[in-house]
Amino acid sequence: MDKFLGFLIALFLKTIALSYRLKFVNLSYREEAENSNKAKSYVLAFWHQNILSSVISQNHRKHVAIVSASKDGDLAVNVARQFGYNFVRGSSSRGGGEAMLKMIHKIKEEGIPGGITIDGPRGPSHEVKRGVIEIAKLTQTPILPLLAYPEKFWSFKSWDKFRFPRPFTKIHIIYGKPIFVPEHIEKDDFDFYAQTLKESLTQLEDEIIKKIRG
Repeated sequence: MDKFLGFLIALFLKTIALSYRLKFVNLSYREEAENSNKAKSYVLAFWHQNILSSVISQNHRKHVAIVSASKDGDLAVNVARQFGYNFVRGSSSRGGGEAMLKMIHKIKEEGIPGGITIDGPRGPSHEVKRGVIEIAKLTQTPILPLLAYPEKFWSFKSWDKFRFPRPFTKIHIIYGKPIFVPEHIEKDDFDFYAQTLKESLTQLEDEIIKKIRG
């Protein structure tokens, strides 16, 4: 049932996605991230509220993500798999550590970029969790900030204020400068890199909103 429902949801989203106009900005940053390591991989980092636009924008290449081992996670997997995503299953309470190790292997050894909602799965909104820094550190691949911002969207009354792009809108796909995390860092350094990532995404959003509004 979950597979069939996931297929139907994905079909609905793919149909709507055909109407979207995607505008990519700063592709040179993505190339810089890919060329910085032998695996040609990176850790794509975006806010949970932009997850739909972010997933739709990355169908040029397979990515791997950690998805909860819960029932809701089953549905998410069956939807996003239709957009070319690979998954490892886990959560903070059920196999999260093992899931992270599997993700690290896929990024570092198989050359599949990671895709992470850096404030998910439950927030607080726009607060960077430690996981993305840890994965970048252990894989020695850069964090690639991604802002996928639709010009027109419906905003949900959820913890993340989820954005659903309206049909036929333009979605700005903007990459930030790659963030390189050294292999050996102190505990206090995690806060520095988390803040750097947050500031990058905040700046990208401020700039695109200013541009849209003229």
